[in-house]
Formats: sequence, C-alpha cells, structure tokens
Amino acid sequence: MPTVENGGVLATAGNLVMQGRGDGILAAYRATDGKQLWQFDAGTGIMAPPVTYLAGGQQYVTVMVGWGGATGMINAPGQGPLKPGFGRVVTFALDGKASLRVQPYGHPTPPAPPLAVTASAETVKQGSLLYDRHCMICHGLNVVAGPIPDLRYASAQTHAQFDRIVRGGARATLGMPTFGDLLSADQAKAIQQYILSRARESAAARRE
Repeated sequence: MPTVENGGVLATAGNLVMQGRGDGILAAYRATDGKQLWQFDAGTGIMAPPVTYLAGGQQYVTVMVGWGGATGMINAPGQGPLKPGFGRVVTFALDGKASLRVQPYGHPTPPAPPLAVTASAETVKQGSLLYDRHCMICHGLNVVAGPIPDLRYASAQTHAQFDRIVRGGARATLGMPTFGDLLSADQAKAIQQYILSRARESAAARRE
C-alpha cells in the first residue's frame, strides 16, 4: 500500500474486496487473487470502511470519506502520500454518471509569521516540550497539522488571543478545550513562541 494507515475493508459475495486508503483512493480488488479492478479518487484520505446495501432494487456502495484519528492528527512523517481534506460521503452505483468536485484544502503558500520570536532559545525549547506533551496529538508533530488548523498559519489576531484560547477556553465550543488547569501563563507563552519559531523555520525552508 502507498500509505501506512488505511480504512476498513468490505468483502462482498460477488468476489470483491473494497478498501479506502489514506491517499484518498477507494479501490476494488478481486478477492480470489487480489488484482485491483477499479479505483476512485475521493479527494480526502479514507479511514472508514465502505458499506453496501440495496435500495429500491439498486445496489449501492457508500463510504464516509475523511482523514483523522490519532495518526491523521499527529501527521507523522513516513506515512506515505496522505491526503487531509474536507470530509464527505460518497455513494456509487453501477452506471452512475455523477462527478465529484473536490474543494481545495490547506495552504498553497508558506506561513508568514505575524509576530517575531522574542523568547530565548531555552524558552523556545521548553515550549517545544510542552507542545509535544499537550498539543501535538491534535495539532501535529512539529506543528505541521493534518486535518485540523495548522498553527503555523495562525493570524496576529489569533496570537493576540492565544492565552484566552489555550488557558481561558475561548474556543471550547469549537472543540478546543481549555488547558488552564495544566499550563501557567508563562508555559502557554513558551508554547506560543515555539509555534512562531516553527512558522519562521517553515517559511524559510519553503523559500530555499
């Protein structure tokens, strides 16, 4: 497989095995020898298994397309050509004629750090350790995100609210929990400085 993490498998009575992959491909294989018979690019990595069912005398195959889970969020290197993107539900039928228009996802340009890094190297290092402990599982290894916001691209407005978001729970209703009971103001600031340093490093790497 081109990717390490892939979706669940559907096996049918018609000698087919179907599976979605982390690179967004839904593929059908012949069960007897594993030969690939068909594939479709669903535009986003697939973690869920496809299902098949009858409705109105017509057989359908449906798959929930979406890249996430622990591996998808951590976004570790070496996983292959993973494809984060917007989630969707895609359904297929024999002789189906519809096409799929995939919305662009992610950032086409390198990050432009909105603030300078003002902390010492020691503080930035402390911020990296705190980030790995509290933030990496969702926002990605080395601040390179998978399916949720990439903090290297955070705006000046977001950075101005950083403490309120991280420790005050300002975005709790959007799924960002409060870390006020786990991080001090200085620790949150160290994490912020590490994020800014990663934005600066990523911007410099893209220019080279």
